[in-house]
Amino acid sequence: MQFAKDSFYMALRERLASLNPKRTVTLNGATRPAVIVAENELVIPVEPLPDAFYIEWGAAQVIETGARALITMDCVISHHTLGTVESGVDRGRTLTALDMELLSICQPLRTAKCDFTQTPSVELGTNVF
Repeated sequence: MQFAKDSFYMALRERLASLNPKRTVTLNGATRPAVIVAENELVIPVEPLPDAFYIEWGAAQVIETGARALITMDCVISHHTLGTVESGVDRGRTLTALDMELLSICQPLRTAKCDFTQTPSVELGTNVF
């Protein structure tokens, strides 16, 4: 399952970097696109960072489809914002912009499953969707 999780994360991260290169976070001294998988981080902020997308994974399940089985996993992507001004009066507009970015980076609905433990990464011949 780790290859599927990594592939999904990397696809969203690359798509966000292309769509909005300014939406970044700095964690552990590294600045990168604002897609965070908390289980992968050495140090997790006590409070989730605003204007970032957090991915959380559920348990894996097998679905029988005849000759081949599919493995499914729940994925929750959460985000929040404080707005762009101190009073927070534009919070709704900023949240809508985040929503639209999330919908955009989730397209297309699939990505190649890759092994990111080697450089360069290697496609494994299946998809995550």
